[in-house]
Amino acid sequence: MNGNKYVKILEHLQTDYETSRPLDPLRRYKNLQSMIKRTVMHIRITEPGSLKKLSIHPNNSGEILLQGDVLQSETKTKEMQKRVGEICDNYTIDELTIQNRRLRDLNDRLENRIQLIIQTINELDCLYNSIKNDGFFKRYTNLKIAVKRIITNNDLYENP
Repeated sequence: MNGNKYVKILEHLQTDYETSRPLDPLRRYKNLQSMIKRTVMHIRITEPGSLKKLSIHPNNSGEILLQGDVLQSETKTKEMQKRVGEICDNYTIDELTIQNRRLRDLNDRLENRIQLIIQTINELDCLYNSIKNDGFFKRYTNLKIAVKRIITNNDLYENP
């Protein structure tokens, strides 16, 4: 999954959060729950490496069965190889080395940002599961603060 899709997931969370602001606390709490579940599910389905064993869950058997995988078609792979070949034909070896280094740096920054997003969503999931037995207002406040912290975290949105 590329970085833009992660940003779209976060933007959807932000839009839903802003839409839920005028609601009364009970309805907003239900919306916050839905937002969190949906966001976590998006990450779980699209990024199988994000699955973590959560020791916070009391009946955790150590296994999370939901996994997803994104496969590229053979046609898409061949098309990408053709494009890369065409691009490489236009550069000298020195220029390719510089471009390669620049792209690796960009890729590393993007990977770091993706890992930060996944980690943040995993932490949100842990929080959601750890407060299930707390009182309503404490659950509501914690979820509201956690979602707000995510949607206002510029590190998650900035381009690498």
